[in-house]
Amino acid sequence: MKKIIYILLGLALAAVVAIAALVSLIDPNQFKPQLVEQVRKSTGRELVMEGAIGWRFWPSLGLSLEQVALRNPAGFAEPDLVRFERGEASVG
Repeated sequence: MKKIIYILLGLALAAVVAIAALVSLIDPNQFKPQLVEQVRKSTGRELVMEGAIGWRFWPSLGLSLEQVALRNPAGFAEPDLVRFERGEASVG
């Protein structure tokens, strides 16, 4: 019984260390230029990300986005095809 408890505690500790390493080593905001460029290549439209990209851990691992817009090309009545103030993307 003690072995099972030690194994579970070890797994929980490993998960906490992995999350701490993820947050401290990877800043999701460093990927903004690559995201903007890939959207431009794929769609020909401009992606504007004014807000920050942040980590999200509960109820699932993911990212939160703020103030994002996908611009329309010149000549459209509306400047933005899509615009949102806050969004989330998660795994699982």
